[in-house]
Amino acid sequence: MDENQIRLMLEEENSDSNYEDENDSEVEDFVEIQEDSYNSEQEDNYEHEQEGQSAEESNSQVESEDHQTYINYYLGKDRHTRWNKTPVSNPVRRRARNIVTQLPGAKGGAKYLKEPGEIWRLFFTEDVIGRMAKYTNEQIKRISSQFIRERDCIETNEIELEALLGLLLFAGVRKNCRLNAKDLFKTDGSSPEIFRLTMSWNRFYLLLRCLRFDDKDTRVVRASVDKLAPISELFEEIIAGFKKYYSLSQFVTIDEKLEAFRGRCNFRQYIPSKPNKYGIKNLRPD
Repeated sequence: MDENQIRLMLEEENSDSNYEDENDSEVEDFVEIQEDSYNSEQEDNYEHEQEGQSAEESNSQVESEDHQTYINYYLGKDRHTRWNKTPVSNPVRRRARNIVTQLPGAKGGAKYLKEPGEIWRLFFTEDVIGRMAKYTNEQIKRISSQFIRERDCIETNEIELEALLGLLLFAGVRKNCRLNAKDLFKTDGSSPEIFRLTMSWNRFYLLLRCLRFDDKDTRVVRASVDKLAPISELFEEIIAGFKKYYSLSQFVTIDEKLEAFRGRCNFRQYIPSKPNKYGIKNLRPD
């Protein structure tokens, strides 16, 4: 072979090798780019799928909420009984006495009162306390002959009578209804000082013994038509004050309570099924 042929062959080989190197680099770069684009497409598709699923879930949730609001009943455990969510309209006309026409709470002169003494005076007026003192003094005069010393049975007044009622209320706040009244005047530090500082035990006992709320001379006539004759006169006035200065709301619960009582009462009832204060039903002896 001559030199010219050899030179041509070498040039062809060099050109082929250069071409292959260039193609290899281009292919490698192209492959890397293709891989990146493939991954990005997968991520985009995954994000779109997640967004689609969340949108479908939100739409289904909204549809379920709309469906729940549309259904106006609850389905029972037997899958057949339907319980309405709203009460059935009552075609009966509501009585006028059951219609609330005023806002609940204090009203009239009691609306802006803050001091306990002022509120107390609304219900226990000076006239009420004065009549209680009058009837109590009448009873004190009836039993005054039983005392040797006159100072042990002196008459009371409105101030002392209000002090007595205040001690009774204070004892109720302290829940001393089951405690012996004499224990409230102990000097050993086990009882509040307010009791013995207000009055002595003997005076406290005398006022409780003579406390009256009506004229005893006319009680027999009134008791023939009124079973609450001993207290009805002042009781009705105090209840009228409650109605005048306080308005009930539409949600009111009235319950009964059995009070311990040792006196005589002509309308006292015996209920065998009613438990006593210890939770034991009353049983008659055989």
